[in-house]
Amino acid sequence: LYLRTNDKANARSAFQYSAFNSSNAVQQEVSRFNYAKLSYELGYQDVIDLSAGDLRDGVQQITGGAGIDLVVDVLGGDFTRDALSLLRRNGAVVLVGLVTGMETTLDLVNLLTNSCRLIGWQFFNQLEDSPQSFTEAYRTFMPLIVSGKTVPRVARTFPLAEAPEAQRFQAETRPFGKVVLTLL
Repeated sequence: LYLRTNDKANARSAFQYSAFNSSNAVQQEVSRFNYAKLSYELGYQDVIDLSAGDLRDGVQQITGGAGIDLVVDVLGGDFTRDALSLLRRNGAVVLVGLVTGMETTLDLVNLLTNSCRLIGWQFFNQLEDSPQSFTEAYRTFMPLIVSGKTVPRVARTFPLAEAPEAQRFQAETRPFGKVVLTLL
């Protein structure tokens, strides 16, 4: 892995990628630990260190065994299956990405008995289906961004002419933050 010094957000992304994609078990464990450590240092609360235990144990410890109301899942694959099993009654997993895989096997009993939901969500579908919702969200969030109260995390910017390189960067490094194309 190539990591720049003093760039915790991108280092965190690199460790996340390695934790799920390395074929070396030791590298996976080290990456999970460093991912959790950097998450905590960046201000994330209730971090689950997967090198020290599994997801189920971490969630039970944090929630006192009550389970999770909502998971926004960018990973997909078997993580989606595991997240569904950790929901409390009427909980939901919103699937927004497929970083670790496009397929899994689900235990449908939890969905049925706990009235849980698995929701697929893609930004562009929302924009097409409900332009007024997009306008409302824009009016709500843009003042927060302009005022500096919310700062979008940008991993890297590329000129529009380098769009193929930007796409390669996104696919190969799976950065924490957005990859932005600039027009000027």
